[in-house]
Amino acid sequence: MSLHTELPIYKSAYELLQASSALVKNFPRSVKTSIGGAIQDACVRIALLVAKANSSKNKIPYLDEMLELVMETELLIRLAKDMKFISLKQYASTVLLTNAVGKQAGGWRRASQSPAA
Repeated sequence: MSLHTELPIYKSAYELLQASSALVKNFPRSVKTSIGGAIQDACVRIALLVAKANSSKNKIPYLDEMLELVMETELLIRLAKDMKFISLKQYASTVLLTNAVGKQAGGWRRASQSPAA
């Protein structure tokens, strides 16, 4: 088992956390704690779930929760774009990060389900 901070999925998740923090910083005060806080909380939980999945024998529950949080984050970021809190360019770059995390989590989940795992 490798150190979770060295995993590519952790690096992508941490990059997503950094990007979301930068996005939320410029949200209007009226939604900074509600929508912005939800985005940041989800991104923190995603990064923490990488560590939990890495250290667990049964990774699937953690990976399922991570995939749910990725969907939640994408929804909230899309809402931020639609409400014009962030630009289309910011939205696109952040969605690339959520896709990277989601693909890696999905692949890790499939590998954990295989009989060889």
